[in-house]
Amino acid sequence: MPDWDAVIIGGGPAGLTAGLCLSRGNWRTLLIEKESVGGYIMNVEYGE
Repeated sequence: MPDWDAVIIGGGPAGLTAGLCLSRGNWRTLLIEKESVGGYIMNVEYGE
């Protein structure tokens, strides 16, 4: 069974930032996201 130093739940901006920072510190990190990476911000529509 894999041994993780950190588990991040959610692939939104905060989760991706946390994963990036932890990986730079050579932590074994698992990021879990149920849909697509980017989180809720991927569903936001913007107009011109």
